[in-house]
Amino acid sequence: MGNRMQNILHAESLIESAIGAIEKKSAYYETAPWGNTEQAAFINSAVMIMTDDKPSELLIKVQTVEKTCGRKKTMHWGPRVIDIDIVFFADWLVKKGDLIIPHPEIQNRNFVLKPLLDIEKNIMHPKLNKTIEELYLESPDQCEVKKLP
Repeated sequence: MGNRMQNILHAESLIESAIGAIEKKSAYYETAPWGNTEQAAFINSAVMIMTDDKPSELLIKVQTVEKTCGRKKTMHWGPRVIDIDIVFFADWLVKKGDLIIPHPEIQNRNFVLKPLLDIEKNIMHPKLNKTIEELYLESPDQCEVKKLP
């Protein structure tokens, strides 16, 4: 919602100052909404950061960044100012309450896979034992992922 690109740039700035240096960043992609399709298109991207935080600490910091950017709880898959997911944490497998790493739907969402290809197509999914490129090529998702200029 709002100025989508400005929201992402603000979140990236907060991530760098509160969590860790952005080592790599994908292009920005406009994608159709997923789940609740009766809303405006989203802009998606991915960043790789270096952090000394543990996954549970990282989740708290990510949620703080979202709140600072103006995110409020709305309906599931509804419009939002920003949505930050922890997709991978090195090769860790984490399942602790609401924190599941790797994100359980990576392989079904081109809006996640396409930006990850920009960062490193050979990242190995530690549970599925496939690279990002393999997951993207096998993805059942038919939604268009359009690279922005």
